[in-house]
Amino acid sequence: MGDFIAEGFGVSQEEAQRMRKTYTTIRHDACRADAPAQPVPANAFLDYVHDIDLSVIEPAPDLRDALDALPGASSSSPTARAAMQSP
Repeated sequence: MGDFIAEGFGVSQEEAQRMRKTYTTIRHDACRADAPAQPVPANAFLDYVHDIDLSVIEPAPDLRDALDALPGASSSSPTARAAMQSP
């Protein structure tokens, strides 16, 4: 998370950790109406940490179909699309 914050905001690792701690505290108050808005889109961090090399995974269309059949499941996320396109 520190790397994501440092790169995204152009700050040092030390400043990134300070920001992380501050944001974690704010996030715990997210249910309050006066809580500040998120500084970055929620999916931006998830996309960053899930940007992994999936080329070592063999495609499994039957598994994809079974997972898509689960309630609330979707193969439309960037990570899922990348996994489906792996050689």
